[in-house]
Amino acid sequence: MDSLIDSKTALKIAKKEYDLQPGEGWAIGYHFTLDKISDTNIIQVFGRDDSKNFTKISINAKTKEVIAAIHKVTHDDGVTYDWEILNTIRVREKDNCI
Repeated sequence: MDSLIDSKTALKIAKKEYDLQPGEGWAIGYHFTLDKISDTNIIQVFGRDDSKNFTKISINAKTKEVIAAIHKVTHDDGVTYDWEILNTIRVREKDNCI
């Protein structure tokens, strides 16, 4: 079995590299998901950036390398949004990518 990082370590990486802050409102605090793509275990940390945009940092759970970082930027109308890539190294399996 692979040795994987835990959520505390993943959070430290996300805070250090992207200054990730806890969510507010309906998504209070930090949130985590685990995934496996192309035999790569990934832990994703969700929070907000310094502009309060919803942000997702994806980390290789074995190597501790950040493989993707994106945030959701709301348009001036306050309703529509786009996802902006902060950093990404794609991990693919068939049509799946992060």
